[in-house]
Amino acid sequence: MRYSIGNIFLSATFCFLSATFSLAQEISLEPILISSSRLEQKFLRSGEGKNYGEISSYPVYSLPDLLQYFSSVDIRRRSAYGIQADLSIRGSNFQQTLVLFDGLNLNDPQTAHHNLDLPLTMFDIERIEVLRGQASGLYGGGAFGGVVSIFTKKPEGKKIFYQTSRGEFNSWNQAISVTHPLGDFASRFSYEYKQSSAYKPETDFIQRNFYSNIVHGFGEGEMDFVYGFTDKDFGASTFYSKYFPRQEEHTRTDFLRLGLKANDSTTSFYYRRHWDNFLLDRTRPGWNENTHTSYIYGGQFIKREETPWGNLAWGLDFAYDKISSTKLNKHSRNREAIFLEWGNGFKEKYIFNLSLREDYYSYWGSEFSPNLNFGYLIEPNFKLHSSFGKAFRVPSYTELYYQDAANIGNSSLLPEHAFSWEMGLDKTIGDNLFSITFFKRKTRNTIDWVRENSADTTWEAKNIGEIFFKGVEFNYRLMNRDKYIFSLERFGYSYLEAERKADLGLSKYVLDHLQHQFLLGLRNLLPWGFVQTWNLNYKERTTGSGGFLLDSRIAKNIFQKNFNLEIFLEGTNLTNTNYQEITDVAMPGRWLSWGLKFEF
Repeated sequence: MRYSIGNIFLSATFCFLSATFSLAQEISLEPILISSSRLEQKFLRSGEGKNYGEISSYPVYSLPDLLQYFSSVDIRRRSAYGIQADLSIRGSNFQQTLVLFDGLNLNDPQTAHHNLDLPLTMFDIERIEVLRGQASGLYGGGAFGGVVSIFTKKPEGKKIFYQTSRGEFNSWNQAISVTHPLGDFASRFSYEYKQSSAYKPETDFIQRNFYSNIVHGFGEGEMDFVYGFTDKDFGASTFYSKYFPRQEEHTRTDFLRLGLKANDSTTSFYYRRHWDNFLLDRTRPGWNENTHTSYIYGGQFIKREETPWGNLAWGLDFAYDKISSTKLNKHSRNREAIFLEWGNGFKEKYIFNLSLREDYYSYWGSEFSPNLNFGYLIEPNFKLHSSFGKAFRVPSYTELYYQDAANIGNSSLLPEHAFSWEMGLDKTIGDNLFSITFFKRKTRNTIDWVRENSADTTWEAKNIGEIFFKGVEFNYRLMNRDKYIFSLERFGYSYLEAERKADLGLSKYVLDHLQHQFLLGLRNLLPWGFVQTWNLNYKERTTGSGGFLLDSRIAKNIFQKNFNLEIFLEGTNLTNTNYQEITDVAMPGRWLSWGLKFEF
C-alpha cells in the first residue's frame, strides 16, 4: 500500500488521540425496540435496531457497510463502499433473506446479488431493524434467516444536511439533503455522489444516489410520493470468476411509490426497475456481455383494528414481475397474497401473536405460512420469548434459466421451505440489556448450485433436500447512556452449525456460512470534545478461516443556534488485515478518510 504525507499524518493523529486521557461528556442515545409485528408487540422475537443517531457514528458510506455491525448478519462484500454485497442472516444464503423498504418487498427477481441496490442516501434512513428468524407469515417469500427493514425519514420543517469527505485511493463522497415545504406539501430531496480510483486494479467505481419524498397531509391521513434511483458503474475484478480479473458492471435501479394513509389503513402502489449490464472483460466490449432488465409492479393494503378479542392487522399484497435478458430470455410471473395477524396480552404477563399468510404464484400455486410468537414476563425486567413458524422461497430467474460454460440453471426447480423454532431470554439490569436466543431451522427442497468434487464440472441448480441448522446468539447492549468516559456499547457472539442429510458433492452457497461471529463496540471521550468509537468484528466460516477487522471513528460536534457542524476522521481495517468475504475477491486494506458534515 502506498503512503503519502497525508496518510502518515492521519495515522499519527489516530494514535495520538486514541492514547490521550479522556474527559467526561454527556452522551445519550435512544434505544430501538424491535417489533416483529405490524401490531407493534415487543419482545416476541430476536432482533436489533439502529436509529439515525447511531448510524451516523459509524465509519460507513453505504447500507452494506453498516449492516456488518449487526449481530448474526453476514455481509459478504465484493468491493468498498458497498458497491455490491450479499446479505444473509443466521446462515441463510443470500437468496433467503428479505429486504423491506418502508414495508415493501423489493427483493430482485433476477438475483439477490442486487437486493441491496436501494435508491436512497444515508441521510434518508430514519432507522434500520433486523429481525432474526423466519418471517414468511408476515412478509411472504424469502424470509428464511431473517428480514432487514429500512425505514425512511418523513420530510418535516426546513433543514439542510451536507457532507463531504476525502480518503485514500482517491475516494470522494459528496451528499446533500434538503427538507422544505412546497406550499401545502412537505418535501425532501437528497443526492449523493461517490467515487474511487481503485484500491487494486479494476476496482474503480462511480455511484450516484437520488431520493425524493413529497407528502401532503389531510385530516387524519396523508398521501405521499417517492421517487429515487441508484446508479453504479464499477470495475468488478474477479467478482464472478477469478479467471477474468478485468470484469466490469453497470447497474441502475429506479423506484417509484404512491402511498395513502387514512385512519388505520395504508395503501401503497410501487414500481421498481433494475438494469444490469455486465462485461466479462472490459477491454473487449461486446464479448461475453450480458444485459438484464427486471421489473416489479406491486401494491399493498393493510388495515389495523382493535377488537374485544385483541388487535388485528389484515391486508392484501400483490406483485407482477418480469425480466428481459440477453442471457435469461423473457419471462414473467405474478403473485397475490392475503394475510392476517392477531395479537393480545393476558394478565400483564402473557403476550401472544399469530400471523397467517397465503401466497399464490402463477407458476407454483399456493404457499401457506403460519407463525406463532409467545412472550412471558417473568419479572418486570426479565422476559421469555419464543417463536415457531414456516418460511418459503420461490427460485430466482437466474436459478431457473441461466446457462453458460460453468453454470446451468434448472427450470424444474421447486420452491424451498423451512420450519424454524427459537426461544430466548431478555434481561435488563439498569442501563444494561442482555439477551440469549437458541434457534433451529430445518429446510427442505433446499435450492443450491452444486457439482461433483471436481473443478472441471459445471455448477447446476438443484433442490438438494434437507439441511438442518442450529445455533445460539448472545447479545449485550448499553442503553440510555450518559456521562461515560469509556463504555462498552455493545457485544455480540453467535455460533451456528449445519448438517446436510445427503452428500451431493460440493455446495456453492448453502453450507458456506459463518460458524463464529464476534462483535464488539466501544466508545471513549477525548480532549476538546472529541468522541471516538471502536468496532471490532471477528468472523470465522465453516472452512475454519477467520480474522479480525478493526474500524474506528473520531468526531467533534460544534453546536450553534440552529446549526451543527461535525468534523471527523475515520478508518476501516486499521490492522491492515488481508481478507476475503467472497472467495478470490480481495478486500481493501487500511482505508483512512476525513471530512465534515453540517446541518441547519
